[in-house]
Amino acid sequence: MPELDTDSTRQAVRPHHRFWPKRLPHALTPPATSLWHNLAVNAQRYPDKPALVFFDRTTSYLTLFNQAERLAAHLHAQGVQDGDRVILFMQNCPQWVVAHFAILRANAVVVPVNPMNRAEELKHYITDPDAKVAICAADLASELLKANAELPEQDRLRHLVVSHYHDAMGPQAEMPGAWTDWLQTRHPLPAMAGGSVADWADALACTDEPPVHDQARRSGGPALHQWHHRTAQGLHAHPWHHHAQRRGRLRVGQQHIGDHLAGGGAHVPHHRHGGGHACRPVHRRDDRHHAALGP
Repeated sequence: MPELDTDSTRQAVRPHHRFWPKRLPHALTPPATSLWHNLAVNAQRYPDKPALVFFDRTTSYLTLFNQAERLAAHLHAQGVQDGDRVILFMQNCPQWVVAHFAILRANAVVVPVNPMNRAEELKHYITDPDAKVAICAADLASELLKANAELPEQDRLRHLVVSHYHDAMGPQAEMPGAWTDWLQTRHPLPAMAGGSVADWADALACTDEPPVHDQARRSGGPALHQWHHRTAQGLHAHPWHHHAQRRGRLRVGQQHIGDHLAGGGAHVPHHRHGGGHACRPVHRRDDRHHAALGP
């Protein structure tokens, strides 16, 4: 992977440069604007254009922007400060995208977690980045809360936002029969000892003002360097890479979500459908559900 373009990287000659493809640069120049800024521009330029397609429901850029703003305000109200790490633990779905941008809008750092992880594996995702807030899918909440309960009190989460996949689906959604119970079941809002839990709809109904967005936290800024530092301790910056390593579960390639959605940045597997991104859950052969943005 190319390094970030700095004075030191421009001058340094690395041993692997002997084998580096001549058509590719040795370093990347990060954009001067944040991913959130790019989404805000898209929402102004194309407010009604589809940004996401999930089963029978389309989410426009303006709706995506507004939902991320409200969720960012909720996170801020729950004490999320600049540079804090927020866990994002769910399958690929519209809520994942909303939450990702909301965390960035709150000037925090996204900690994306492989949804196949179990409680014992989840503990270090809470403790390594010192996360105190998490956003997760209802069907995964029990594993996260089990991990949380087994940690020392000072290391535990203090707030959790829970979402259901069918919150982003319409009444005409068509799905395989095997998926119906998984996607349509309404799980009771869980309790978290020593902390609070909010339903997705209640979090989006927050009327507080979000914090002033820090444009300095752009690609290559402090947040990225902090995240890379944490990655060295074992966190997976790209959970779909981890999926691919576990018996090749990913069925589609990787492109840039920013190329279409926000101007560059994170990677997700996806394809274009109706001008936006089509999200579909995938039922895996080991009966553990993984969602992919795919054909």
